Amino acid sequence: MSVSSHQPPSPGALASSQHTLRAIVPSRAPGQPQSEASCSTVREATESDREGIAELVTVRIEALRQRGIHGVIPDPSALDLIGAHDQGRPMAWVLCQGAQVLGCAAVLGCTAGPGWSRAQRKQSAWTLSGLYTHPDPASPSISQWMTEWFRSYAACHEVRWLRGTVFSDRLQQRLVRLGWEPVASSHAHTHLLQYRTWPLSASPTRWQEPAGGT
Repeated sequence: MSVSSHQPPSPGALASSQHTLRAIVPSRAPGQPQSEASCSTVREATESDREGIAELVTVRIEALRQRGIHGVIPDPSALDLIGAHDQGRPMAWVLCQGAQVLGCAAVLGCTAGPGWSRAQRKQSAWTLSGLYTHPDPASPSISQWMTEWFRSYAACHEVRWLRGTVFSDRLQQRLVRLGWEPVASSHAHTHLLQYRTWPLSASPTRWQEPAGGT
């Protein structure tokens, strides 16, 4: 996926732009020009997104089951944390194309969940929880793109790790192929993973502040 190549804004700029950042998320057939891609927005989730998030989670889990990926537990984090903030940062996020919710996730400003060591909990890390993307868009890498978006967002705040927990062996294997590092696993198909962010100075260009800060 491609986005406008602007330098990442500072954390202060993010705060002043109401946390709305634009990205080009192509929904086009291979070979079509980039100009035909539609513009989607990654922004803080609001009450008006609640129904769309709930529908997205249901559709995504059913799609995973149809592909033989079972044991995925619905994670309501994005729904539960609508309107919540951690040190001024939104905790619930959506990727929208017009009125449609194409993705959702929650970002917790710590290492959350059981299984992490005391030393790991002291490290600079955020937990990415309840990341769901719609199975219908033409590009199958939208979930990877959202992960990279949050990776850049964390780097802008000088956070070293994104961390998460999954409850499916196949999902864990897919995430490892996408660059996540396995940390620990249990016999109950519970897997802890982490993803190193870039140093702030080397963070890739994945941001564009909309004009007027809206």
